[in-house]
Amino acid sequence: MSSFFLGSYATLNNSPWDSGLESEYYLGLKSIPLLQGLEIPFTGKLHPHDDAWFLKNISPDWNFVITCLPGIMDRLAHHPTIGLASDDESGRLEAIEFYRLAHEAVLKLNDHLGRSAVKAIEIHSGPTRSGNVTSSIESFKQSLETLSSWDWKACRVLVEHCDAYVHGQKSAKGFMSLEDEIKVISEVNESTSRPIKMLINWGRSVLEGRSVSTVLEHLHLVKKAELLEGLIFSGCTNEENPWGIWKDNHVPPAPLAEKSLMTKESMEACLEMAEVKDLKVLGLKVTNEPGMKNVESSVSLNLRALELLKGCLGHESDS
Repeated sequence: MSSFFLGSYATLNNSPWDSGLESEYYLGLKSIPLLQGLEIPFTGKLHPHDDAWFLKNISPDWNFVITCLPGIMDRLAHHPTIGLASDDESGRLEAIEFYRLAHEAVLKLNDHLGRSAVKAIEIHSGPTRSGNVTSSIESFKQSLETLSSWDWKACRVLVEHCDAYVHGQKSAKGFMSLEDEIKVISEVNESTSRPIKMLINWGRSVLEGRSVSTVLEHLHLVKKAELLEGLIFSGCTNEENPWGIWKDNHVPPAPLAEKSLMTKESMEACLEMAEVKDLKVLGLKVTNEPGMKNVESSVSLNLRALELLKGCLGHESDS
């Protein structure tokens, strides 16, 4: 594999939104040869601010992965029971409706480009468990059965595992355990012609276990269940730094970020465990230092991170 997906939306600080700045950024991204396409955030439409702008500025050659997490987290901030695994029926159905909008967005982007450009959509097992908010295998299974009945064309539906709720530990997401996600997906796949698979996010697994070994454990479990189709490298750190301690803030890999836990050695171990040839989605997501609002530095950071990822593949990079 010689090209990768990039969660570029995380890198450039562009708030309040400046369309000119983002146009310049996209122009810079088009010059990166290692870029297969973008992981884009879904908040209810293809672009958080302007679908027409987005369709005009993307490269017609890019492929796409749509992550629904930004939209779900926005909604959870106002309605804590929203999620595919929610035991609150109104919250579960609201999540279903949100994913219906995402399904429409997949078709819209494919139609605009005249091909099956959206390779995968990332869905999640929220809500965040806390106090009176609960989730369950039964609720999640019911929701996945609904989503698997829709025609996604060539787009793969991937459950991205986020850090699970751990009693006594402050969660970044606090969703369902990996073991429960695997159990539900495996059961749903027994009776559907559109199987659902999984994606592992390096940082979110490490945040859950507070250890770099957790991501290897998660990759092993998902591989064993024959569900692994995606791996995204997004870092974190346990030391004082501009990105924050144990935060889901997409810390760049070391040495691009000095105190990042996501080292070359860890990335190489994950790539070996994952078996790259079997992945539909492989890429990374990094943020610039907080407060940095510079297109040139953001493009450069993404380029250097992608070059590091390619270097971790070694002889496999051309497979």
